[in-house]
Amino acid sequence: MRNACAIGLLLLLLAGCDDTEATRPGQTPRKTAAKPAAKRVVAPPPPQVAADAFPDIPTAVAALAQRSADKDLVGWREASDWLALQGPPAVAPLQTVVDDSQSDIRAQINAIYALSQIGPPAAPALLQILSSHPTKKVRLNAIDKVALIDPSSAAIVKALVGLLDHQDDEFRRTAVNALGVIGEPAGASADRLVAILNNPKENDSLRGAAKVALKKVNPRHTFLD
Repeated sequence: MRNACAIGLLLLLLAGCDDTEATRPGQTPRKTAAKPAAKRVVAPPPPQVAADAFPDIPTAVAALAQRSADKDLVGWREASDWLALQGPPAVAPLQTVVDDSQSDIRAQINAIYALSQIGPPAAPALLQILSSHPTKKVRLNAIDKVALIDPSSAAIVKALVGLLDHQDDEFRRTAVNALGVIGEPAGASADRLVAILNNPKENDSLRGAAKVALKKVNPRHTFLD
């Protein structure tokens, strides 16, 4: 008798493990629908450009300018990536695009990005653009992108620190953010950033940017003196 009860209990337990919905007498059991598996988000691969995508630098620069004006994101990035592979010989042609007052502003901004991808050989061109270009938006983009040059340099840090005295707060805030992007190599800017952070007369946005930048420029220091 005990064995029969044990077997019956086991059968009930096994029945409870089935993935069918509970049914009334006389109804056909229905299996519950399986939940769909969560989709895996896969980051797109980094952009690739063929070495023979363009026959020469002038053709690639012209393509970058035209595709930028046409808002062709994939197209101008292809030209930009190819020009970055060419190194120093591409610097002067790209700077010409930025300096040309007839250039579409999108072409100017994308040429600045291409310069930043070339690296240290393009630093003098970007420093000239950020200090003297007549268009504010172009200068701000140069300030932002010069921070991407790796490795950075004392000349870049000095130029950005100089902008902390600019009369336009947008220039100052962009320079502060750029110093934060550079990080510890911009350690010479720490005292100026501390002064901004601890100055109650500065606007909250600029002080907040200085606080964030300081955590990257000198992460081992306490700045509230």
